[in-house]
Amino acid sequence: MGRLTEIQIELSGVCSAACTHCTWRKRTVGKQHMDTGLALRLLEDAKALGIKTVRLHGVGESLLHPRLLEIVRRSEELGLGHSLSTNCHELVGEPAAGLRTVRSLQFILAIPWAMPDDFVDVCVKNALEYLPSRNEAVHIQLVCHVDAQRHLQRFLNTFMPLAERYPNVLLHLKQPVTWPNDTPNQGFTVPELRSNPKIMNDARATPLSIAKNCDMPERFLMVCADGTVVPCCVGMDDWGLGQLGERSLREVWNSAAMQRLRELWARADDSIPCGRCKKRTDCIQ
Repeated sequence: MGRLTEIQIELSGVCSAACTHCTWRKRTVGKQHMDTGLALRLLEDAKALGIKTVRLHGVGESLLHPRLLEIVRRSEELGLGHSLSTNCHELVGEPAAGLRTVRSLQFILAIPWAMPDDFVDVCVKNALEYLPSRNEAVHIQLVCHVDAQRHLQRFLNTFMPLAERYPNVLLHLKQPVTWPNDTPNQGFTVPELRSNPKIMNDARATPLSIAKNCDMPERFLMVCADGTVVPCCVGMDDWGLGQLGERSLREVWNSAAMQRLRELWARADDSIPCGRCKKRTDCIQ
């Protein structure tokens, strides 16, 4: 059956960006902020299950959640290993000031470089103003669609000086998104970038820059902003696990529906989204 070791909590199902490769605008449900009580309960469940990794992000922008800081601080109090992803557009004012006080948080600055220049300029400005105050791990990602290569030089010129100055900062050349219909992109193949210890250079020829051999139904659950439970962070398909409701993560993980899903997943059955997934053999480890 596997052991649940990682959960993803989608704090918001809405976003301030409108990236061409993202699914949130196409959603018919779930365009909302997660109920704060539910988010806090999920953290308690994670602690009780001994889960080591809690990811506070999804297809929406986490910093739009009105009680984000309360949720992040509770995660810190529980001693959970947690990460938070943001496009940086809202990384100002109270959210930025509050997050500066949170320790043990891996912060992912996923700047959407393929957005219009004025939007990107705001994101970059906010990131540059925030970074010197951050002592914990920070990954700065180049995130965009198939034309990511043309944004590479500006990305490096802007953030490499900070990465070299601060030991906590790493740059992540995230594989350009081509999922679901485009030809897989070969990634960033500049040789000198591969040997730079400050750069995570993703050069895999896969649709979403991820690794090999999907095992997510054996270790992972995601709870969407409206409480829907899914076993995969790609897409918002109906997996048949329903809403979390009053159930705990343990109950969902051990449920008959989840056990049946794993059986179908193991044989790539087309009756579940995973069976139809074009990148089934190129998924997260």
